[in-house]
Amino acid sequence: MAPQWIGKLFPELSDVEYERVFQAAGEPIETHRRPGVGLDQTVKNFCVVCNNGWMAQLEDEVKPILGPLIQDEPGPLDALAQERIAVWAAKTILAIGPTNLGKRAIASLELYRWVGERQIPLPGSIVWLSRYTGTEQWPVSFHHHGMVIARADQPMPPPGSPTNGFHSILAVGSVALCVFLADIKGGPMVEGTSSNRRVKIWPTSGDDVWWPPSEPMTSVAELREESRQSPSGTTEPFSGT
Repeated sequence: MAPQWIGKLFPELSDVEYERVFQAAGEPIETHRRPGVGLDQTVKNFCVVCNNGWMAQLEDEVKPILGPLIQDEPGPLDALAQERIAVWAAKTILAIGPTNLGKRAIASLELYRWVGERQIPLPGSIVWLSRYTGTEQWPVSFHHHGMVIARADQPMPPPGSPTNGFHSILAVGSVALCVFLADIKGGPMVEGTSSNRRVKIWPTSGDDVWWPPSEPMTSVAELREESRQSPSGTTEPFSGT
């Protein structure tokens, strides 16, 4: 699940206890724990051509950009660096998705194809960078909140509709990547902005941005709560297929 180059940033990482937590609408929380070697999880859902082709190239491109952030080194990010991180965030979150306990799709096949064919950020997505200073679930913590979304000028889908959006937060070392997606015709009616806690990198304005923001996330509880936020406020509990 984490590329090999990230594992090399934590050479002294000892054995860990993996924890996965999943809750579907109206159902109890499911928790699975297992001991293991840190950062040893892999996802095998991708073809050899993609894995050894554009995905490997993307890892090579993003390593010198994202590596310093993971190791808590402040600095500027130009528009190209912002776009590369946004693509990597989309690819990585879509790769992690099938590992959830419910085996539920977190995005449509069309979105998976979009990233595979174009290697650009997800359409209708907003991406921010945050800083994580907590020690829980370290060095990797992933939180995903599925949503049923409609534009302000459209009716809400009926109860039980498949999720058509999500907010995922992936913390790796000191950096937390926040990806909000609205997979609806015409895209979202809201625009993400930067704040004391988040630096918006996609859609990029074309200007350099500075990482980290002034206010960090300090606990898993904060990461989890942030994943329940949409650009327009707190969302309802998960509902989906």
